[in-house]
Amino acid sequence: MNPLLYVLLVLGLLVWMITWFYMRRKERKTREKIASFEQLAHDIRTPLTLIKAPLMDLLANTNLPEDSRSKLELMKKHADRLHLLINQVKYVSTHSLLHEGDHSSRPSDIGLPDLSLPSEKFPFTILIAEDHQELRKYLSSNLKDSYTILEAENGQKALSLAKEQMPDIIVSDVMMPIMGGRGLCTHIKENIETSHIPVILLTVLDSLDAKLKGIGSGADVYLEKPFEMSVLKAYIQNLILIRQRLKNKFLHQDQLPLKAEYVHPTDHDFMEKIIALIILHLDDANLSVDLLCQEMGMSRPVVFRKLKSLTGENIQGFIKIIRLKKAKELLQQGGKTVSEIAYETGFSNPKYFSTSFKKHFGQRPSELLFNNK
Repeated sequence: MNPLLYVLLVLGLLVWMITWFYMRRKERKTREKIASFEQLAHDIRTPLTLIKAPLMDLLANTNLPEDSRSKLELMKKHADRLHLLINQVKYVSTHSLLHEGDHSSRPSDIGLPDLSLPSEKFPFTILIAEDHQELRKYLSSNLKDSYTILEAENGQKALSLAKEQMPDIIVSDVMMPIMGGRGLCTHIKENIETSHIPVILLTVLDSLDAKLKGIGSGADVYLEKPFEMSVLKAYIQNLILIRQRLKNKFLHQDQLPLKAEYVHPTDHDFMEKIIALIILHLDDANLSVDLLCQEMGMSRPVVFRKLKSLTGENIQGFIKIIRLKKAKELLQQGGKTVSEIAYETGFSNPKYFSTSFKKHFGQRPSELLFNNK
């Protein structure tokens, strides 16, 4: 090999290695600076939330004296201006660090809900995971009149509470010690016991990449700080109403197999599997809850809590509903007596079957059989 060519190759390799190490070092420093800006934004936006949210609560009072209202509106105006300045500083700083030209437009908020929601109280439980004690207490005090509240100061404690208490919704900060909100959300959504629980992430990170990471972790809502309590409350009520509608739609289907339209694949698979197992043992009047849970490969408490959360029914009640729906299907097909259909769908007493059928569908099985002749 030509010595000159060998020297050139070695020099080229050295230049490449030096350039590579330089770029890696520069990239690491850039990431560290961006992380410091994000932490600074978190440290500023959390107390700003505690300024703006109570201000909005006070301004919502229609009986405020005009002088007090004008002072509060002045405070809100400058709180909004401070919020805007924080966004601009964060955006410009990050933009200059990245040296990119494709960040000129900021993404809009994800899916703002319809705020015209019912105002009645719901008997549901909300788990608040927030390391900032004052913000956590403020959220709790604003929600406790309508919901049972659980509190956790980090994601790890929130995860333990979620498994123990099965809250209906989790409201979590993204940046917390020990385990952050995205890690908490990932654990919640990947666990069969908790995957049905909606998660609202509260964050100061408003970049598209941050929002995509939040959605990627399974978050149902990604809400930027500072936020108004009315918006958070609307998201909570909407998520609860969506779950209620899914339950009602699922249980009011007449045709088997019932179609599970749950958002998370784990919930969808759980429902399809338990329905298929019940139908498989449909003619067995002695089908036990323990046998069903054994074939599901899950403990009885887990199946109970999961099924209750997704359908509002306990295990025995759900088995009975599937039996009745199958019985209705057979009655509509005709060709069999009421007693035959009762036994075929796992009812050992035709009289009890007729009573249960009328209570569920509003007519006796003999009436349905007669109408379909």
